[in-house]
Amino acid sequence: MGYIFIDEVSSTLAIEPHYTIMPLLRCAKHVLAGSKDLMPKVTGRHERLVYTNTPVQYYAAGFIVRADSDFELYKGMQQFKNKSVGVLRGNSLKAAHLQYKDIQWVKVNTGRSQWLMLVRGRVDAAYGDLIAFTALESYNSKKIRFLYPPFSINPTFMGFHRSRKDWRDKFSIELERMLADGSISEIYKKHSILSFESILVLVERGYLEKP
Repeated sequence: MGYIFIDEVSSTLAIEPHYTIMPLLRCAKHVLAGSKDLMPKVTGRHERLVYTNTPVQYYAAGFIVRADSDFELYKGMQQFKNKSVGVLRGNSLKAAHLQYKDIQWVKVNTGRSQWLMLVRGRVDAAYGDLIAFTALESYNSKKIRFLYPPFSINPTFMGFHRSRKDWRDKFSIELERMLADGSISEIYKKHSILSFESILVLVERGYLEKP
């Protein structure tokens, strides 16, 4: 979704974006160094970057299981004791890795390999983003499902190199306009199973009425 928002805003500002796909941590290093101008989704705050003001994206992190899993809800990390859980390298579960050593953490390099391992039964669960997860074929074919409630829900912002403050300001203005006139909701309708309004409900309550 982050790339879609960049495309939409760039088209109004006569900017032509060029993308390089890389892991999140490497992306952040490039933006901090100034070799890249911006990254589409940042959950934390770093004093050396500048950020858009209005959240239009959220990172709803949680655990995904196969459709035939005995797990029905997320009830805490302890439920994965003696189970294997796939996580992307550089994920935000470092503290959990240390605290829950009786969980077999399986680190993978790409989301695709993570979901394949889950579907094929090589891990019992996987950790990922609900909104990105709903775009997967294996989700739509009901091979895998998300355990509600999410582990965490955080707004994300576009992060820019400090030399691009003018871009940050223009992007912020455009995103606020798109939020006000309903353009953000329309983008979600085209590209996401979850509507923007349902995501805001998820942010407020921690669950959806009909997941």
